[in-house]
Amino acid sequence: MSKAIWTRDFILISLTSFFMYLVFYALMVVIAIYSLQQLQASNAEAGLAAGDFLLAALIARLFAGHCIESIGKRRMMLWGLLFYGLLQGFYFITTNIYLFAAVRFFHGIAFGFCATAISTLAAFLVPKERRGEGMGYFLLSTTLASAVGPFIGLYAYQNYGFFLLLLVSLSMAVLSLGMAAVIHAPADNGELRPVTQAAKGMQGYFEFKVLPLALLSLVIYLCYSSLLSFFSAYAAEIHMLEAGQYFFLVYSAAIILSRPQVGKLADQRGSNFVVYPSFAAFALGLLLLSRVQSAGMLFLSAALCGLGFGTFAAMAQVIAIQKVTKERIGIALSTVLSISELGTGIGPFLLGGLVGICGFQWMYVLAGVIVIFCGAAYAFCSVKKYV
Repeated sequence: MSKAIWTRDFILISLTSFFMYLVFYALMVVIAIYSLQQLQASNAEAGLAAGDFLLAALIARLFAGHCIESIGKRRMMLWGLLFYGLLQGFYFITTNIYLFAAVRFFHGIAFGFCATAISTLAAFLVPKERRGEGMGYFLLSTTLASAVGPFIGLYAYQNYGFFLLLLVSLSMAVLSLGMAAVIHAPADNGELRPVTQAAKGMQGYFEFKVLPLALLSLVIYLCYSSLLSFFSAYAAEIHMLEAGQYFFLVYSAAIILSRPQVGKLADQRGSNFVVYPSFAAFALGLLLLSRVQSAGMLFLSAALCGLGFGTFAAMAQVIAIQKVTKERIGIALSTVLSISELGTGIGPFLLGGLVGICGFQWMYVLAGVIVIFCGAAYAFCSVKKYV
């Protein structure tokens, strides 16, 4: 295999991922407000419509690795993206919150399957010797989508309405499928393969070699959910809403600017060379956020959180890939991603209760301390060869 990263197929798989995630982020930011304003939903019902997509995606990821072994990476990617686009069309005919929530759930299932297949195929398209760098570049597609998607969603909804946003999202889903259709997959080429012996039983759905890493990742993602779920409310409380609107732009910029060097260092010096600093940066970013007093401190916190969490999230996938045989990459990734995203799902509930007890500032202090303990736990697991 060539050692070049930026091949035709790698560029196409990155664009496929970008447009798929663009749909996800563009819709996610307006689902709750659309449910409240247009479907006359209660707060609880709007929360259900917003959250059941992520729950469905998590469930789908649990089975995605097994399906990849059964039918192949490319075939599952294409079927997943096809249903992802078709279900996008069902939003046009939803007339009440319950039907809307049902469409969201099935849309989340399609998302979980195709997202796992795309990540697995990307890992196969990257030269083994440059996997840290290559996967770092690939995951920038998600980072860019997380920065651009919410802007598209809010701008389209506020200025042109939900109908136009659905048309734009459907167009992006079709673009994603079209690019995926011309990708050449190595190894299986989308051909149907029999289920291997390793895919039977629990091993067909979980990769136990990456379970310690996945559990650590769950806790890190739980801490990350403190930013996703509560930052806006915290910014309002400390009277920094104007500067706060740029927090995630700075966060994303830190990931984009650091990712190439981080990937190269991981390939040259080993994953741990960048993972340990990622714990330190994320913890420092959260602790700084808890005591922020100026826009400059806020943006520094955003950069540290982006550098820390962004590096760990990328390297967790790289480490998972390196711990298994080529045939088990899909299951290893689905194990790590599904358990990690469970942290994002339960984080708002657990941390929300904490906010009610001690407030936002101490919640961020605790989140930073937890990240430090996760770094110590990772060091222990690394010495014991668990990660």
